[in-house]
Amino acid sequence: MLPLLELQQVEKTFGGICALSDISFTVNKNEIIGLIGPNGAGKTTIFNLVTGAYNISSGLILLNGKPINKKRPDQIVNLGVARTFQNIRLFKKLTVLNNVKASLYHKAKYNIFDALLKTGNYKKLEKDIDEEARILLKQMELDEYVEIQADNLAYGLQRKLEITRALGLSPELLLLDEPAAGMNPKEVINIIDLIKKVHSEYRLTIIIIEHHMKVITSLCSNVIVLNFGKKIAEGPAEEIHKNSKVIEAYLGNSTQKKKTEIAYANN
Repeated sequence: MLPLLELQQVEKTFGGICALSDISFTVNKNEIIGLIGPNGAGKTTIFNLVTGAYNISSGLILLNGKPINKKRPDQIVNLGVARTFQNIRLFKKLTVLNNVKASLYHKAKYNIFDALLKTGNYKKLEKDIDEEARILLKQMELDEYVEIQADNLAYGLQRKLEITRALGLSPELLLLDEPAAGMNPKEVINIIDLIKKVHSEYRLTIIIIEHHMKVITSLCSNVIVLNFGKKIAEGPAEEIHKNSKVIEAYLGNSTQKKKTEIAYANN
């Protein structure tokens, strides 16, 4: 069976700076993969390459066995890739309902004349989108907030809304960029439960960038570690946190191994 996503010797440079070098890994269907490393390691750059926000300098990115590294972001979305961002990017002045509806308009098959004249086709499709958005919000337990302006939601609910909006794109692959960033311990548990639910109910493949190790150890079957734009380790979480290269990347001193293991286990 073909992997859902495959990166082959991917490199990305910005002028004379090499952000990623010789990155290769595969992600199988229905896996949850962790992507970790110190700040500036190149994690979000990988997401930007997979989604077409950046062009790769060399190498190959395959989705379901077909190259996508020369496709536009909208084409990649239509192939089944959606993402969230480290800094939440909602339409903050729109309601919760309208935020989700915005992600569903890629399904609307009407033209500008239908919209201007409010034809029967336009009205039917608008009704369908509204109903689908409400169903999605109910499934994600956000239906009580449909008319609330997005920036009036609590922080954890904004994260949840961003994931819900991504689901509106009908993805096969979901990229989550630090979904637990800025959360308190209770919110972290809630986001872990939410990701488990999304993975199970929507049968998604998920890649998570995260610094909170509890999220990684609770969810990920495989973990990829980056440092200075290079992959330095890959394997199950319980093996990764014992890897001397990983410990050195985070602490700069492999003699701190025992301290790291204790901290890792308690996070």
